[in-house]
Amino acid sequence: MIAVTVAIAILGQSAVQKLASYTGAIKKFSGIVLIIVGIYLIVFNLLSL
Repeated sequence: MIAVTVAIAILGQSAVQKLASYTGAIKKFSGIVLIIVGIYLIVFNLLSL
């Protein structure tokens, strides 16, 4: 998050507008990552019993 904040501060308003256009894709990507991590943690927990 710090890297994103610094990058936006350096690149300016155009970077903010570009990021805003990809909001839907960012949400979908982060959702998929969270699901994958959740499944991994469940499987890892079950295998370690």
